[in-house]
Formats: sequence, structure tokens, C-alpha cells
Amino acid sequence: MAVKKLRYSRVPDSISRQFENAEKILEKFFSSLQRAPEKGEIVVDGERYVLLRGSALAVDAINYLSELMGRKAANRTLYYMAKGVGASDARAFCERYRVEDPASHLSLGPAHFAFAGYGTVIIHEESNITPDDSYFLMYDHPNTFESEAYLRRGVITDEPVCFFSAGYSAGWCEECFNMRLDAREVACRARGDPYCRFIMAPPRMLLTYIEEYFPEE
Repeated sequence: MAVKKLRYSRVPDSISRQFENAEKILEKFFSSLQRAPEKGEIVVDGERYVLLRGSALAVDAINYLSELMGRKAANRTLYYMAKGVGASDARAFCERYRVEDPASHLSLGPAHFAFAGYGTVIIHEESNITPDDSYFLMYDHPNTFESEAYLRRGVITDEPVCFFSAGYSAGWCEECFNMRLDAREVACRARGDPYCRFIMAPPRMLLTYIEEYFPEE
């Protein structure tokens, strides 16, 4: 099964039509972006957006939280905050466009991820995107805002750093399929890996898939 390159993502050819349609929807949505600094607003099709510096969220916020609660707790805090944001965004777009089936709902995620400035998405053909315990998603974010922030500062870490990206994607997909999902980054450019790669699955299956595809992790 081939992977098809779309404008904002790369996905298995078998599901590419849904993602092409989703990209058109998000193109139209973000074409209405209006900045009104005199009112302190950025508005997209009536929806308020907030512009943040990527490095502030990716590096500085984590460092600040780490001083308060320790690194592991800081990483978990950012992950779960992002998971809530991703689920909220997915719910809002589902209601806006009256999307009912999980696959169409999911297809809006990569385009929104790209337009919001988080990064682009590659879904690998090994993925099994089904609304049950066999759900398995292997995907890359080639240029996450987190990894690029570390690289621009010349910082090489000893662990993956894209906790917001992982959480946001898990939250979006969890909302789409109405089932508990978690994601973990198994390769990260900030760690010196050639790409940022993630595994997403039901929590009880996550480590099993990681050990199968990335036994070194």
C-alpha cells in the first residue's frame, strides 16, 4: 500500500481521498483569518485563536515547570494539557462540519495541525485505524515546533521532547473514535534522530506496539 503525498500531509493511498477533502475544508476555514491587534484578537471564521512563540511553549515553559515539579511531572503536565486541547479542537470541528464517521473526523486533524503551525504529518502504511482495541497509528511529524526550537538553540537532548505534539494528536484521535488512546514519541530530531516518530494505541497496547516496532525503546 503506497503512501500518497498531499499538500499538508502524507497518508496511505487507501484513505487519501478523505484527507484531500479535509485539506480543502481547512484551507477555506483558515483563509478567513483576520488579525485585529487594536482589539487584541486573532479570529478565524468567528473562532478566536491565540498566537504563541513555539520555543516558549516547547523549551521555556517545560524548563520553568521542571523547576517547580521535576522534569517527568512537567512532561506529563504538558502532554495532558495538549491532550485536552486536541480533544477540544476535534470536538469543535466535528460539530462545526457535522462530521459523524470517525475516519472523516480524524482526517481533519493533520490539516488543522499544519495550519495551526504545530507541524506536518506522515501516517505510515503499517497503521491500523479502527475503532477497537486493535487501533494502531504510526506517524511522523517531520518538523514539530518543539524539535525545531531545540535545534535552533543548538540543544541536543537525551530524550524525546515533543510532548505537546504527542498529546494533541492523542486527544484529537481519542475524541474522533470515542475511545481511550495515548501516544508516545519513539524517535526525536532533538535527540539526534532523523525524524520525530510516534506510536498511538489504546493504553494497554501501547508498550506492546513500541516493543514490537522499536525494541530499543
